[in-house]
Amino acid sequence: MGRIILLILSVCIALFLSFSSVKDESDSRTKSDGAEVGFADTAVRTETPLQRAETAGATKIVLNDGGCSVEGEGARVSAGGVFIEGAGTYVISGTLTDGQVYAEAEGPLEIVLDGAKISSSKGSALTVLGEQARIVLADGSENELTDAESYGSGEYSQGCVFAEKNLVISGGGSLRVNGNYADGIACGEELLIESGSLCVSAARYGLKGGSVLLSGGSVVFA
Repeated sequence: MGRIILLILSVCIALFLSFSSVKDESDSRTKSDGAEVGFADTAVRTETPLQRAETAGATKIVLNDGGCSVEGEGARVSAGGVFIEGAGTYVISGTLTDGQVYAEAEGPLEIVLDGAKISSSKGSALTVLGEQARIVLADGSENELTDAESYGSGEYSQGCVFAEKNLVISGGGSLRVNGNYADGIACGEELLIESGSLCVSAARYGLKGGSVLLSGGSVVFA
């Protein structure tokens, strides 16, 4: 009788160990392949499809309601805020309580937010047109972008932060996005979040793109 009980216990232990092994292998494969997280069309991966722009010789932009300033090439002050019109790296700081930053470039474009606060009563707070765009949140910086509750004529984007094609977000700072009209952060193709601390509120979608990929950082939906 004792031998039968011992045999039954041995079989049960073997089955348990076999099940645990299969489960661990399945979990490992799911993590390496890239598992979906929290919301639709979102996956995890570690590679970066876009090249990082060079940081040397960055143009500095200081936002100010009394008059923005630009130190360097590739950007100019406009009636509604600041217009960036070339590839390169642009460091933006300061506050603009009613204005926009509009960027357009054929080559790699890197926008570094270093204590920037932008609010718009017309449309998007930040619009980027071009193939390769990256937003870097400067280490330790706190940034905030807010769009209008209704968009004026000629405004075709539907996000507080809008990128025409690919967009990468990285850095060691934080960014709060207030999407009052529709989407928080939207792009036409791939949105990749590598690092940074993001807090996004939106009337429609917090993050929107052809694909939304998270490889690091944190995203909170308020």
